[in-house]
Amino acid sequence: MSCEENQKSSSKSQVKGGILKNSRKGQEEENTAQVPVPAHKACELCEGASYEWKCIECNQFVCTNCKRIHKRQTATRKHQIVDITDVGSDPEASSSCDTHKSELYTLYCKDCTVLVCTRCITTTHESHSFCEIEKVAGKTKKRLEEYVESLRESLRKSNEVADSFHRDKRKALKTYDSVIKSVNENIKKIIEDLEKGREGLTQTIENAKSEASQEVKQCEKEYEDRKNKICRLINASELALQSNDNIRIVQHQSSVEDLIGVLPPEVEDIEINVPKFVPVYDTFPLKPEDIIGKVHIDASREKKRHPPLRKKDSILSRISLDTDVGPLMTTSIRHSFRVQSLSDRSVGCIAVVSDNEAWVACPYDQNVCLVRRNGSLTKEVPTDFNISDIAITKSGDLLLSSAESRSLKLLCKDEIGFRDFMDTFPSEPHGVSVAGNGEILVCLTDGDFGHVTRLSETGKIKQEYDTYVVKEQCYLLRKPVRCVETSNGDMWILDEAAKKIVVLNSEGNFKFLWDGPNNENGKIRIEPSGLDCDDNGNILVTDYDNDKIYLINADTSETETLQIEVKKEPIRDPYGIAIHADKFVWVGCDDGVVHVMRYQRQMP
Repeated sequence: MSCEENQKSSSKSQVKGGILKNSRKGQEEENTAQVPVPAHKACELCEGASYEWKCIECNQFVCTNCKRIHKRQTATRKHQIVDITDVGSDPEASSSCDTHKSELYTLYCKDCTVLVCTRCITTTHESHSFCEIEKVAGKTKKRLEEYVESLRESLRKSNEVADSFHRDKRKALKTYDSVIKSVNENIKKIIEDLEKGREGLTQTIENAKSEASQEVKQCEKEYEDRKNKICRLINASELALQSNDNIRIVQHQSSVEDLIGVLPPEVEDIEINVPKFVPVYDTFPLKPEDIIGKVHIDASREKKRHPPLRKKDSILSRISLDTDVGPLMTTSIRHSFRVQSLSDRSVGCIAVVSDNEAWVACPYDQNVCLVRRNGSLTKEVPTDFNISDIAITKSGDLLLSSAESRSLKLLCKDEIGFRDFMDTFPSEPHGVSVAGNGEILVCLTDGDFGHVTRLSETGKIKQEYDTYVVKEQCYLLRKPVRCVETSNGDMWILDEAAKKIVVLNSEGNFKFLWDGPNNENGKIRIEPSGLDCDDNGNILVTDYDNDKIYLINADTSETETLQIEVKKEPIRDPYGIAIHADKFVWVGCDDGVVHVMRYQRQMP
């Protein structure tokens, strides 16, 4: 190393040393000044018993006795009082670094907008710009206060909507009773042999009333859930502000900022079907319904759905499994070929039929081909729609998804052309796969977000997955494009927008995120493009950026790199992947080449 380089290195170390020294001193003073908050406090009204409830409107913590008094008084009778366990509290801010558990946060990295410790400064954040935590906290505190005001305004608007809706729904429901009464009075004026019509019309009205009542209850529940979420967020923000803990304020502010973009909710007009009875008795003889009258129920409007509270897609969970990459899987390419009708097109859709044949297609192309393992073409089937993905059903038919036509198509073994299997409008279907029990998994997107739908073999919707919860925090799927279900019921969902794979258990609950393996230099940046699973539940994932294929162990979640012995053309930009009976792996690449490899494990 030259003298000049030594001098630069020495100056850099001195600057970092000075920053770390000052930040440690400030952190020690801050820790000394913090006073622990008592676990239980007295009621803020009687100052006697410990509080167990909170009045949202008064922003006061009260005991059980004061709660009863509060609900009996005229001025506060309609206030919302909730259990303090339901309101929730902001978790204690952790002063320890998430990466280096034994180190405390000392500075704020301006380049990465995160808190860092002394070890972070000299490792992953080397050469970044830093500033004191107190300086960042001062700026974000004012922003957090503005968010709290915005949330209060949102709560006020929600209360106005709920009050108006409550008044209107009672009035509308009474209308149904009055209509039934009008029908009965009119029937008395009709001769006896027209009595049959009364029963039919009364039943129609009762059914409509029951349906309207259910809709009213559902709307009330949605408004109540939204109001409770806003109240919990306000309470958590106030606790963060009252704590005067800079780290806590910075950490909580980012959570609130992600939610504030979708609040306050839009105030929508509440519509309730109102029936009207029209008696008719002019000329005889008439049909019973012509004499008694007809009931008109306004059922033309669509059911309104209120959007749930959502976190922005930029904060999709950063949880990952730190696993090492080991060359525990070896295979060799047996065949490499190009399909003539698909030449120079990326092969991203593969559905293996047997040990010797597979259907292949290019995303957003209109041809699907049945090819042999040696590359010979068995059959070519043209379509009139762009293909997104393909899969083989339990009965052996070919299932195709088309984002362009927003539908699923089926090519039966004994039929010549395609037939409609399911209309997914307005959602766009992408990946399709078939589980071991024959159920179908479909990846769909609708705007900036997506979901996975589980269908029966006949196309009936059984369940939908659009969110997952990590440490009591809800996250949304952004763009699911591939999905498989393993032998133990786990569901692996490839989110193309997040470049991660979300893993859910058989009950649909979150297990973990897989965002690539590690090497000696840290986390490998990947772009997962395709996935499939073997009979033991192990997952095969193609990495488009690094020209690699990873094998993820079903039991330990450890990641291995597939070591491929290349004889002719190497694998470049792998896209689609499929495995059949744990014998052969088919890989389609962006350059139009299809590789067929023997699937075998060789322990080192």
